[in-house]
Amino acid sequence: MITKSKLFIYNNFLDHIKIFLSCLINNNNNNFLNKIKNQISNKILLTAQARVGIFYISKYLVSKNFEKFYISPYTNIEVIEAIKFSGGKINFIDLNYENGYPKNIDNLMLNKNEKRCLILTHLYSDHNNLKKVFDKLKNRDENFKIIEDAAIVFGSKYDKKYLGTLFDFGVFSFGKLKNLSLIFGGAIYYKDENFENYYKEIEKNNLVDFPKTIFIKELLFSLLVYLSSLNIFNFFFSKILNLPTYKSKKHFFSKIQYKSLFPEINQNIPKNYFFKFPYFISNFALKKLNYVEEEINIRYKKAKYYYENLKKFDSIYIPMVIETESKYNSYIEFPFILRKESKKNLLIFLSKKSIFLRLHWYLNNEIFYDFKKLTLPNDCNLVQDNTVVLPCGPHITRKYQDFILKNIKKYFEINKLR
Repeated sequence: MITKSKLFIYNNFLDHIKIFLSCLINNNNNNFLNKIKNQISNKILLTAQARVGIFYISKYLVSKNFEKFYISPYTNIEVIEAIKFSGGKINFIDLNYENGYPKNIDNLMLNKNEKRCLILTHLYSDHNNLKKVFDKLKNRDENFKIIEDAAIVFGSKYDKKYLGTLFDFGVFSFGKLKNLSLIFGGAIYYKDENFENYYKEIEKNNLVDFPKTIFIKELLFSLLVYLSSLNIFNFFFSKILNLPTYKSKKHFFSKIQYKSLFPEINQNIPKNYFFKFPYFISNFALKKLNYVEEEINIRYKKAKYYYENLKKFDSIYIPMVIETESKYNSYIEFPFILRKESKKNLLIFLSKKSIFLRLHWYLNNEIFYDFKKLTLPNDCNLVQDNTVVLPCGPHITRKYQDFILKNIKKYFEINKLR
C-alpha cells in the first residue's frame, strides 16, 4: 500500500540540505538577480517574501494617494495583513469561481475619479480565463493600479509575457512549495521607475540581513518530516497523527500541520518585513532557477494526467483547462471543485486510504476582519469549501497519481456521483 503523509508530499529534504550548506558558505553575488532580470524583466527587485513585496508596493502607492485596495478575501491572509500594515483601506470583493479572478471588475473600471488598486491573484489561470480579464483591464485609467499576486505561478506566461509583469506591479514567491523553491525569498516587478529608488532606499537604510538561523530551523523541521516518512515511523505519523486531523480541525496536530487554518491577526508589523532577500543562498538560487522551466514541464504533465482522468466526471468542475502544451500556469497543484457537496467527506475517505491531501487551499478570510465588502463573497465560500487540490511535485510518481485517482473514482462510485 502506498502511504504518504501530507507533510511528506510537500517536503524536499535535499533542498534544505543544500540551502544549509549555502548558509555555511557566504556566496553573496548578483548572478541570481541578473539571471531573473534577463529571463523575466529588467524591472525586478528581490525581497524577503512575496508578502513583504506586497507591503512595500502598497506602502508606496498609499504615499501616492492610492489608498483603496480591492482584494478577494480568498487568499493568503498574509497578503491582507501586508496591505493593512501599509495603511491601505481594504475592500473585499467576491471571487468568480469559474476563473479564480475577482468579480465586479466592470464596476471598478467606472470609478475613474477615484484612486484605487486591485490585487489580481493568479489562482488557476489558463489562457481563456486570463484573456477575458486582461482585455478588460488593459484599457484601465491612470487612477487604477493593479498588483499581480503571482506567488504560485512563477514562470507562467500569457502571450509570451510572464504573469506578474502584465500590469503595474507584481510579486513572486520562492517559498518551499513553489517550483523555484528557495524556502524563503521573493521578487517584485514594477513599471513605475520611481519605485526602484523608493525600495532601494528602504533596503539600504531600514532592512537587515536575513537571519541564517531561520533556514537552520527549517532544516530541522524538514529532517523530522523526512524521518516520519520512513517505514518504521510511517504508520504512526500517517494513521495516528494525520487521520484524526481530517476528522476534526480541533485536533492538536492540525495546528502543527495547518497553521494557516488558525491564522494570527498581528497587531504589530511582523519583523520579517524588515529582512532583506537571503542573498547568501544566491548560488543555490541560481542553480534552481536554471531548472524552473524543466520543473514546470514535469508538473504540467502530472496536472494533465489528472485532467484527462477527471474531466469526464460531471460532479466536478475543473477550472484549469489543460488541452494544449501551452503553460499558462506553473501547476504547483491541480485544483478541481466539487459541484454538489463539500470536500470534507472526500478528504476523510481518502485519508482512510492513507491519502492525505490539503485540508484547504486558502481560506475566505473575511470572517477575521471588519473591512468594507463590495459584494457578499458567495463564490469565496464555495471555492473554500469545495476545492480539492492534487499534488504535482517532481517526486510525485505516476503510481501514486494512479492510487489517488483510483480512490477518487471509488468515492464517486460509492456515493453515486458522476
